[in-house]
Amino acid sequence: MLLTSMIVIPGTASATVLPDLSPLGANDWDCKPSAEHPRPVVLVHGITATMATNWITLSPLLKKHGYCVFALNYGQKPELPGVGGLLPVEESAAQLGTFVDEVLRKTGASTVDIVGHSEGSLMPSYWVEYLGGAAKITHYVGLTPLWRGTNAFELRTLRAVAKAFAPAWLAKVSATCQSCGELVMGSAFLAKIAARLPMPGVRYTSIRTIYDLGIQPHSSAILAGADNIVLQDGCPGDLVGHAGAAIDPRVGGYVLNALDADHPVKVPCVPQYLLP
Repeated sequence: MLLTSMIVIPGTASATVLPDLSPLGANDWDCKPSAEHPRPVVLVHGITATMATNWITLSPLLKKHGYCVFALNYGQKPELPGVGGLLPVEESAAQLGTFVDEVLRKTGASTVDIVGHSEGSLMPSYWVEYLGGAAKITHYVGLTPLWRGTNAFELRTLRAVAKAFAPAWLAKVSATCQSCGELVMGSAFLAKIAARLPMPGVRYTSIRTIYDLGIQPHSSAILAGADNIVLQDGCPGDLVGHAGAAIDPRVGGYVLNALDADHPVKVPCVPQYLLP
């Protein structure tokens, strides 16, 4: 069952009110964190996704284990409702900051834990590094993260060719997906993120799959100082790719252990064929 809510999307020319679907277990604004799990968990979806599509597995799992779970839609354009993460990452990060402030106000917690997938694994970094988020987060968990961006399908080369030979087409694409260019390896935005990454006082966990076709090379997910996890270590039958990682049972186990290392659960090894 999906819950219907109304969420204000700030950071646009006119803060638009959109009807959004919350995944099961998320956005109970009366939830108060327990002594066992004192920090709310904020789930941050990937590019073109929504909270409802991205967190159908992880949100109810976290709720079942006693967490106060919150999720948001970010980066949507009025002309493309239901397609998230398209605005410049800086604008999406501001939306996240507003949402986290509301979570902290409602729950009474002092910090949150962030779990993000794909673009949602990187976008919060701008909030952490440049918008004051470092004081409001304890643990930062990235699923298929792209700390150094992606060169999937030779995107970096294709952008360079398009800039030289098809600038009008590139401008049209860039106007539709304003964040896309920022996520490509070598972008000025990624250089700005790398300059302050990792942030002191923040604990990082990076969970990646070697079968990730969206983040190439998958080593872009490696972050110095983080707990870097490869899903296939100890479970070679897990062939999960980029999108499927959000619903992989093995990912769920690792997320639970990242958020509560003092009470570890057994991480399942279930053969998965969720590609790409």
